[in-house]
Amino acid sequence: MNKATTILVCVFASLLVAGGSATAATLITSADIQNGTIQSADIKDGTIKHYDIGDKEVRNHNLKKATIKMGKLATSVQDKIKKGGPAGPKGPAGPAGPAGPAGPAGTPAATEYGVANVYVDRGAGPSRFATFSASLGSPAGTTIGGHLRFTCTPAQAPCKVSLGAAVISPNSGTTAFYPRLVIHQESAVTADEPMVFCEYADGANHLTGIDQVSKVPTLQAANTAMQTPRSMNIGGSLDCPGSTQVYPTNGTLTQIEVPAGSATDNAFYDVWATLTFQ
Repeated sequence: MNKATTILVCVFASLLVAGGSATAATLITSADIQNGTIQSADIKDGTIKHYDIGDKEVRNHNLKKATIKMGKLATSVQDKIKKGGPAGPKGPAGPAGPAGPAGPAGTPAATEYGVANVYVDRGAGPSRFATFSASLGSPAGTTIGGHLRFTCTPAQAPCKVSLGAAVISPNSGTTAFYPRLVIHQESAVTADEPMVFCEYADGANHLTGIDQVSKVPTLQAANTAMQTPRSMNIGGSLDCPGSTQVYPTNGTLTQIEVPAGSATDNAFYDVWATLTFQ
């Protein structure tokens, strides 16, 4: 405690004369008591009506008051006073305080981008005809794709369609990839010639259809990775009319060959690509 602690005790003492049958005719005061002679047993039970610890007085309007300093008490009593009584029951919870200010924005999650190229080789090596890209992260996977058209002349035939894919990411590893290509052919010289089905690739293989593409740190690295053609599953047969391509083992190949319309007819080819990153 910071201040001299006192216990203010209100005491009214009665003194019995020898023999125990007569009551004293005068009031005994502190001046009549020798210092150090009054003990706890000398104070009648029930005469201390109230007490407090601190600088305040203890009051009882029916009794005289006296002051006993803390130092007059036994050490064990002082320890109990300093320690205090047992904790009371827990009070009810107070009302909720107002919401605190919003904290600073956290670091955004690293963004990954799936990219894919569709290439056409018309005799001079693969040339990029279409690029598709989208940010990844959807729990359902991310699907990208679109349409492209090219011609294949008798001098260029057979023309070859392939695709490449990569993921631009600050992380390492791979991402699941599922490709689909649908190719249709149309005559370039015959008026109103109907478009006919040519070829369909569904998945990367004849099992799960899922391929794994590498994660790379930059677009430049992705362009390099996409030059490696991905596997495509064409099923049980080659469907493009006039194709001379040898059917691959298990129907899995890295490029689809398409012929010219005829020896004198160029062919238009429409390619629809649907590419899923998971």
